[in-house]
Amino acid sequence: LTQGQRAEKQLGRSDPTFDAEKRSKLGQFFRGPLGFAEDLYRGGDDVWKIYNYLFELQKFRNARRKMQNAAIGKAKNRLQFQGQRISFDDLNKEQQNSLIAGAVRDADREFARYIGAKPDAVGDELDEAFKQFTADNIRNLVPNYELVPDIIKGLRGLPLGNFIAFPAEILRTGFNTLDVAMKELASDSAAIREIGARRLTNSLFTFSALGDGLQRFGQMMTGTSDEEVDAINRLSAPWQRNSVLIPVGKAI
Repeated sequence: LTQGQRAEKQLGRSDPTFDAEKRSKLGQFFRGPLGFAEDLYRGGDDVWKIYNYLFELQKFRNARRKMQNAAIGKAKNRLQFQGQRISFDDLNKEQQNSLIAGAVRDADREFARYIGAKPDAVGDELDEAFKQFTADNIRNLVPNYELVPDIIKGLRGLPLGNFIAFPAEILRTGFNTLDVAMKELASDSAAIREIGARRLTNSLFTFSALGDGLQRFGQMMTGTSDEEVDAINRLSAPWQRNSVLIPVGKAI
């Protein structure tokens, strides 16, 4: 190697993957901590999604169990022999087991229809369809910044703030939550309607009460009056006016 080639190799210029960050000692210093912080942030986001997935899974498992119990109860109440109503205890063990198994199958067929599985899906096939249904719910109901369209990401260049993806995801998941809740409320199953009622109640509380509640709490903690909040709204940029402002401190 010539002296010039050796110098280029030492500087890293002969390496096509070499960039300014590798040349910069400061870049090398921050590369580890910043990479760790980014991984930690993404990891925390993933943990939240996993928690919601497991919570949603358990919620519908409980609903499925309630549907099975309700079907068994109805089957017991419909027991008749030669036009006469009989008690479940009058059946022998084999008849009791057969009645319970049939009621559970009927409940699972109804559950399979709701989650979009085949009506005759059983065992692993039903479980896989159930997991896919739950994963789709989490994808639609939990903010996921990987789903933000490029056109929304491009708005960062406009004077709308750097965190435009956050309100975009809140709107997407908010509308999806209402849509899912209404579908659940329209179900024939009381257990699924119960999930829909809770989901709708929680979302309406979040949309209507939480913002005002946080604003009042911020005003109380910082000593900010309603007149000051109104003044800040009037002085805000046009795209920020009439927003719910949460005071976090006061400039002295």
